[in-house]
Amino acid sequence: MMRFSRRTRRPSEINLAPFIDIVFLLLIFFVVPATFQTNANLVVDLPTTQGNGLTDPERTTLTLVINEDSSFYFDQELLVFDNLRELSTIIKEKLDGLSSTNLVIAADELAPHKSIVLAIEAARMSGFEKIFLQTSREKKISP
Repeated sequence: MMRFSRRTRRPSEINLAPFIDIVFLLLIFFVVPATFQTNANLVVDLPTTQGNGLTDPERTTLTLVINEDSSFYFDQELLVFDNLRELSTIIKEKLDGLSSTNLVIAADELAPHKSIVLAIEAARMSGFEKIFLQTSREKKISP
């Protein structure tokens, strides 16, 4: 009788590394060019206030007014500046000799958001302890 030698079979393996690489490449290929839809029709109702305000009467309160055309007025004086650092320096000069000061930012409702953020950042860099945003009071309609 003839003896056939049995081959020992190696256990079959599936190498997943190339498969994972291909899946990640496909994922990147489809995700990167995808545009994510944002809701451009978002309506925001800005709040009005009814309270008397939060400013402390014992502290000096200075006012920074921002007009519709992004012109800045600091205590009734027009400020002319080119960048954030210059605005911060001008505000610091106004603060010399004053201690415990608050800043009230009164921005026109049509003032660009960029101007308001610039004012807040300049005030923070200038060393103001508290910064308030001025709003208009809600008008009560009597029947």
